[in-house]
Amino acid sequence: MTCIIAIKDENGDVWLGGDKMGSNGNTHRIYKDPKVFQVGNFAFGYTSSFYMGQLLKYHWTQPVRTMHQTDDDEYIFKDVMFSLKKLFVKNKFGIEQDPNYHEGQFGNFLMVYKGRIFEVQGNMSILEVDSFNSVGCGEQVAKGAVSALLLNTKLNCHDIIKESMSIVSQHSCGVSAECDIIKCK
Repeated sequence: MTCIIAIKDENGDVWLGGDKMGSNGNTHRIYKDPKVFQVGNFAFGYTSSFYMGQLLKYHWTQPVRTMHQTDDDEYIFKDVMFSLKKLFVKNKFGIEQDPNYHEGQFGNFLMVYKGRIFEVQGNMSILEVDSFNSVGCGEQVAKGAVSALLLNTKLNCHDIIKESMSIVSQHSCGVSAECDIIKCK
């Protein structure tokens, strides 16, 4: 299910887009709720589970940054990561139904903070990328589409996401061309 795309523009602003498809592999439906949103100083684009997205959007509170933290990395890799993991565990989100379940396996999403793009993996690894990233079942097609559009057009980031989502929807049964796009604050 899903395609989430994040692109940093030439001014250092990040644009985040998510399709509107919900699919279980056999059926699909377009849903109203955006998969991309802002919470405090963070923006999220989620895949894996609508429940995970609802937890992030409505239950997660950005942790207070303490005065002793000298850089953003310490804040992200300690406080933010811990608060996200605590949110999921407290609300029993994970893949416990899976016979191959390993404790601490959650969903996959993109997180944006202060113009930085992070991929948060299922084991809570937080990996930063420089200019763009994508997650979800349309991830690889999206990366190819974004790369080609960045290199060969003068489209702005909003339009690159919109066009990429259209391309991905033609090649992935779990992704719709309909999408929401936000400029991260």
